[in-house]
Amino acid sequence: MPEVLTWISLGFLVFSIAGLGIASALNQWAMVDAVNTQLPEQERFEPLGWWFGKAARLSQEYRRLFPSGPLLRRQGVYALLMNVCSALVPAVLGFFFVAALFLAVGCFVTWVMYFEQTK
Repeated sequence: MPEVLTWISLGFLVFSIAGLGIASALNQWAMVDAVNTQLPEQERFEPLGWWFGKAARLSQEYRRLFPSGPLLRRQGVYALLMNVCSALVPAVLGFFFVAALFLAVGCFVTWVMYFEQTK
C-alpha cells in the first residue's frame, strides 16, 4: 500500500475509534440514567470511576431491569466496531498476527460483556 494511503487509512481509523468512543460514552450514560432510576439510593452507579467490573455490573443490572432494552445491544455494537477498527490499525501497518489476536480477544470480551444471555 502506498505510504499516503497508509496514513489516510490510519487517520480514518483513529477518527472512527474516537467517534465510536464518544457515542459509546453517551450511550453508557443513558444506561446509567435508566438503571439508576430503578435502583435504591445506596445501589446507584456513580458517574465517575469506571473499570471493567463496574461496567460488567451495569450490564448485568441493565439486562435484569430492561430485558428487551436496546441500549445494551447498542453498547455492544459500538464496542465491536471499536474492536474491529482497533484491530485494523496493526493490519494496515503489516502486523497481521497482532491484528488477528487483538480482534479475537476484543470480540470475545465484547460477546461476554454485551451479547451473552444470562440464565
